[in-house]
Amino acid sequence: EEPKQSPLFDCPVGRIVAANARLDIGVTETDEKNYGGKPGGGELPPGVPGRIDEMLAACGLDNQAQVRATGEGYYWCAAAVASWWKKAGLQLPPAPQLCRSWESWGKARGLFSSTPKVGAAILYGTAGSANHMGIVSSVHEDGSFTTIEGNASGKRYTSNGDGCYLKTPRPGSYIGFIIPPTCK
Repeated sequence: EEPKQSPLFDCPVGRIVAANARLDIGVTETDEKNYGGKPGGGELPPGVPGRIDEMLAACGLDNQAQVRATGEGYYWCAAAVASWWKKAGLQLPPAPQLCRSWESWGKARGLFSSTPKVGAAILYGTAGSANHMGIVSSVHEDGSFTTIEGNASGKRYTSNGDGCYLKTPRPGSYIGFIIPPTCK
């Protein structure tokens, strides 16, 4: 059972972002090649476009062209976040498929925070060089929180995983958060 959510960390549009992301939990890559992904969860047969390709299209990228050219699609963690924010009507940074773009955009607009809010983008890596991200799905009364991350691993942290998973980040494992503009 999910721990009780704290109202201190709530964000109305963030709840919409989190609801959008929950629909993609369980989407997995075709042959761990950064493409495909069955809507609602699961893997598609080789060569079949899917949810991951839709996420990248929300960033203006033709993932299937990338697959045809190289045999593998683009990394898609930031594209997942972009698709969830875009569906909620939120503004995206330039080059929303890049974690570094989210970090610099959020800092330049005063949206960067060390405190999570529901729907916020969580950034991993080192300051100035974010290399993975997801969204905060809930923040609990004790301050712990859960995330939903695309291109993640179902187990340990990795900047290039194989699916969309619910995670519980360890304290100190992340750089910070980009708060939805209407919730800062």
